[in-house]
Amino acid sequence: MIDSEKAIKKLLERRGYKVLKDGYPDFLTITPNGTLEFVEVKSGMDRLSRKQKDVFRLLEKFGMTVYIYNEKGERFTLKDFRPKRYSSKDYSSLEQRREWRRRYKEKHPEKMKKLKREYYQRHKEQVKQKTKEWRRAHPEYHKEYYKKHREWFRAYFKKFKLKQIS
Repeated sequence: MIDSEKAIKKLLERRGYKVLKDGYPDFLTITPNGTLEFVEVKSGMDRLSRKQKDVFRLLEKFGMTVYIYNEKGERFTLKDFRPKRYSSKDYSSLEQRREWRRRYKEKHPEKMKKLKREYYQRHKEQVKQKTKEWRRAHPEYHKEYYKKHREWFRAYFKKFKLKQIS
């Protein structure tokens, strides 16, 4: 912003105006039937910034139509737009994927810790579930195992004064 723009922005803000500089859609279009539409173009994994979302909501609040187009020409509203998720096709080599992960970890360390905890918790639950399913499917195995190791189990239960389940 040049100095005169900054000065006018401060003047307007002092007068109570909300001045927005960033976040506007790429195009202002006039449709064949004469209505105005704002158009934002996003490709691949591009996401809307917080400022863009705020400006789009403000425009919609005042009755303007805002559409987001992807590279295939598909049209979305703000509510419907979901950027493409990361996939191996976006990064041609293993090195590029590793580099992307490394940068993401540096940028969002707390998020990565949380994701890792959630992953291990899910994995733990899946292992428990699979173990239960396997035991239900193979009850004879546990009976045989218990018979083979009966003396060890008795000593273990006795040592820790646990009730033995028969």
